[in-house]
Amino acid sequence: MSKKYRILGLGIVAILTLSSCVDVKIASQIPKVIYFSLQKLQTQANQVSQANDAKCKANKGKIGLLQVNANAPFNDTAIILHNAQTLQISELEHKKWVDSPNKMLESNLLQALEQNCFQVAISPFGTQKLNKILKLSLLGLQVVEDGGKYKAQMSVFYEVLNTSTTQSSKSGIITQEVALQSLEDENFAKNFVKINELVIDKLLKQL
Repeated sequence: MSKKYRILGLGIVAILTLSSCVDVKIASQIPKVIYFSLQKLQTQANQVSQANDAKCKANKGKIGLLQVNANAPFNDTAIILHNAQTLQISELEHKKWVDSPNKMLESNLLQALEQNCFQVAISPFGTQKLNKILKLSLLGLQVVEDGGKYKAQMSVFYEVLNTSTTQSSKSGIITQEVALQSLEDENFAKNFVKINELVIDKLLKQL
């Protein structure tokens, strides 16, 4: 092999080596995304369900659960930061929900209804005979920043519909908040699970 081709070959090797080093460096600098859930581990949920099965000697009737609705940005996996002073809304960096909040809320609500001795039907209901229908909209699930302090906040609008008239027999807004130490609070996810449970507990009292 001539000297010219040897130099060319060494040059190509050097370029490829440098390129791979740059790729590794860039990859190592990409921040890791952390995912959060509003749902407990399945084993915990099963334990609660088994305990409630034992106490449900008489059911509270059959309730129809409509799909939980949510408008943007609360129908996405982004975790929202709302500045109460500037009214600016942004997404937290490197933090996301594992699923859209309204879907996680619907799943948690379904479990809570069954654990509280309701028979639950999911729409479409067809010819099923229902005692009442629950309609729920997620108005907000966000971190609220106010004067350098943070809190987890959830707000929902609910309607309990009379199945014979399809008219609303009861409706209202439920909002719950829990303080966060910071955006890096180690109990970040647990605090959101807590407000989710508080909202559902208040909702169950309306049924």
